[in-house]
Amino acid sequence: EKGRRIMKNSALSFLLLVGAASAIKFQLVPNVEKCFIDEFPMDGLVKGNISVTPENVDGAYVSLRVLDADDQPVYTNADVKRNSFAFTSQHEEEYQFCVLEQYNGGAKTPRMVELKVHLGDDLDYVDIAKKENLQPIEVELKKMEHLVTTLQQETSYAKSREAKHRDTNESTNSRVFWMSLMSLFIVVGLGLAQLYYLRTYFKSKKLI
Repeated sequence: EKGRRIMKNSALSFLLLVGAASAIKFQLVPNVEKCFIDEFPMDGLVKGNISVTPENVDGAYVSLRVLDADDQPVYTNADVKRNSFAFTSQHEEEYQFCVLEQYNGGAKTPRMVELKVHLGDDLDYVDIAKKENLQPIEVELKKMEHLVTTLQQETSYAKSREAKHRDTNESTNSRVFWMSLMSLFIVVGLGLAQLYYLRTYFKSKKLI
């Protein structure tokens, strides 16, 4: 769009940590949309938090858009200050997290954005302990159990991605091999055709 520049990078790639959320902080540039990309598995519950500092600036509005691989919005907020968001990934694909500050006034103090994104449910262990009458050691075991389950899910997802990439590489290598073989046959065929043409030409001229 006119007046809007989009910057994309993989800065969110390190945000997907097992069982925890890490944060990325960056400074907003008015009317410049910054987009960060991360990939999530199918049917994954993606949760995030975003906060803007300072929250209120006259005439300035910060928006957040989350887009799927087809650039279709899965979450939008036109006036972000300190908000939480969540969505379920419909497919195994990349998602964009785009932040834009709209402002046409004079000089002002730059605003900072903190964005946190993580995959999976947040468990309230204090509430669980109360409901199930758990001892502190049992709560710690619950945390470890949840961590192990999350690790298994992440490992399974990583293996599926590796298998997918391996299949893609094998398919690409196979195509390259056959294309190379075809190219070799074409070159050899052209060489033989040229040799035949030159031999016929020289014979017609009685040079050989």
